[in-house]
Amino acid sequence: MDKMRMESVDMTAQNIEKMGALFPNCITETVDENGKPKKAINFELLKQMLSGDVLDGDEAYEFTWVGKKQLLLRLISLFVRHFVLVQKKVLIGILQRICTLRGIILKFLNCFKRVILVLLR
Repeated sequence: MDKMRMESVDMTAQNIEKMGALFPNCITETVDENGKPKKAINFELLKQMLSGDVLDGDEAYEFTWVGKKQLLLRLISLFVRHFVLVQKKVLIGILQRICTLRGIILKFLNCFKRVILVLLR
C-alpha cells in the first residue's frame, strides 16, 4: 500500500513550467531565499510577446544572469574605492606642488628683500 505524501504540489512551479513550454524565452533564472537558482517569468518580456505592437519601455532582449545585480554593485564599489584613491593621490600631488611653489615664492621674496635692502643703503 502506497503512503500519501503530506505536502502539497507546488502549483507555481508547475505554472512556470507550462508558461516555459509556451514562451521559452520568457523564462529566466533567479535565486531563492536559500541561494539556489530557480526559474521565474520575465513579465515585461511576456507582455512584449503577447502584444501585437511594440510597447514603450525597455527592449525585449536582455543580457542577464543570476548574480548580475550583485556583480554590478561590487564593480561600483571597486570603482568608487579606486576613484577615491586616485583623488587622494591627486590631492597629495597638488598639495606637494603648492608647498614647492610656496617655498620658491618665499626664496624669491627673501632674495627680493635683500636686493631692496642693498639698494636702500
